[in-house]
Amino acid sequence: MQQNIDSIEKYRKRKKRAGSIRWILYLLFFILCLVGGFSFAISPFFNIENIEVSGYNKATEAEILALSNISVGQPIYKANIKQASVMIATNIWIESAKVERKLPNTIIITVKERTAAAYVQIATGLLQVDINGYVLQKQNLVQGLHYMLITGADDLLSDILTGSKLESEKVAAGLWVIDQMDQASASVISEIDVSNIHKIKVYTVYNIDLILGDQYDFRNKFDIFSRIMNSDTVTSKLDKVQYIDVSVEEKAAIGYKE
Repeated sequence: MQQNIDSIEKYRKRKKRAGSIRWILYLLFFILCLVGGFSFAISPFFNIENIEVSGYNKATEAEILALSNISVGQPIYKANIKQASVMIATNIWIESAKVERKLPNTIIITVKERTAAAYVQIATGLLQVDINGYVLQKQNLVQGLHYMLITGADDLLSDILTGSKLESEKVAAGLWVIDQMDQASASVISEIDVSNIHKIKVYTVYNIDLILGDQYDFRNKFDIFSRIMNSDTVTSKLDKVQYIDVSVEEKAAIGYKE
């Protein structure tokens, strides 16, 4: 009986030793796989050979690549794509950037550029801005304008830098109006006067001013303006109309020249 018990104990010990050796072998195999995988990942097979850049127009490919700090020959896994995205977006013209790895050896950079939405008049000329109020360019000439003109923004700081965002409640109101415009309304509007943001005045190609009130609900206000413009009351006296006030939509008013 004692002999049988001793045999069972020996069997258990041998099984434990075999199990321990098996786990050691598994661990060694796992470590070798990690080392092998890491060595393969940093091998020349994964060195960057191609960098594809798309979405740019105002910014140049050279500028984008320089800001990304990513270059051909660099190990693809060592490229800091998150930092590259942030740095590329520091370019004045770039609103956002996306940097991706395409294994085994390609980096794809996609940028979204800012687009000009308006000119803002200042004492020394004009500021070309995007719809979010970022200054893209400064210019002195007023002729040949390609975008809407915002005037009356007298709450601007004097030291405005290209690439900065305008901190102006009046400019923001003007841009909000522009952002609500469709092609039809934009085609007949030339200037937005934001001197008083509670009584925004819009100058039209008809030489008839549109008094909006605040910057909200522009589309509905413009629809009212268009209906009044096409009514018999106005078409018969078009040359005598000075303004149409839709600031109170239920009580739109027509102002005549004296």
